[in-house]
Amino acid sequence: GWSLARTLEESTVWALRQQRFAEASAWPLTREVVKSILPAPLRAIVPALIRRQMLAALKAQGLGRFDAATLYGFAMRDFDAAARLLGDKPYLFGERPSRFDFTLFGFVASFSAAACRSPVTEHLLAQPRLMAHHERMRERLYPEMPNWVAQPRTAAGVARGGGVQAAMA
Repeated sequence: GWSLARTLEESTVWALRQQRFAEASAWPLTREVVKSILPAPLRAIVPALIRRQMLAALKAQGLGRFDAATLYGFAMRDFDAAARLLGDKPYLFGERPSRFDFTLFGFVASFSAAACRSPVTEHLLAQPRLMAHHERMRERLYPEMPNWVAQPRTAAGVARGGGVQAAMA
């Protein structure tokens, strides 16, 4: 559990930063989220500064020196390892969730949200064990909230009911 949490928190997180701050298709929505938590006088300039800092941190850390496809590939392998650890169990270590299930839930929720898609999103949607774990955790933690997970892409490559463009329309 500790190894999985450290992998997600110290490695996979950089692919999430790539997805939210570097991808041109996701930045408008991320910018609006950042603006929503700032006081009015700061909304005009601070989101761009935060984005610049995130991109600099990606590069300085080292993983941001890889192209997006490689960085996303690392994250997909991290989630493959999580799926193997989960196996057929309802939670990582049995019948009840542990702190590590909460960590996994947060990362799956972040990458699988309909608002900001990446190849990692598509990979997660094809992982039935991880998506079932996510749904169990969502029901346990946020039963009043609707499911926010993206829908798989259709054969034409268009998202059904999700994606940055749909969210911003």
